[in-house]
Amino acid sequence: MDQRGEDLEDRLLDFAAPIGKLVDALRDTRQGCV
Repeated sequence: MDQRGEDLEDRLLDFAAPIGKLVDALRDTRQGCV
């Protein structure tokens, strides 16, 4: 994989990780249910 592809992959993981943590932190209520 070229440098641009690796950079994009790293940026995607940096973006997705906090979103995953946010979704895990949501309560299982009507407002928090995704």
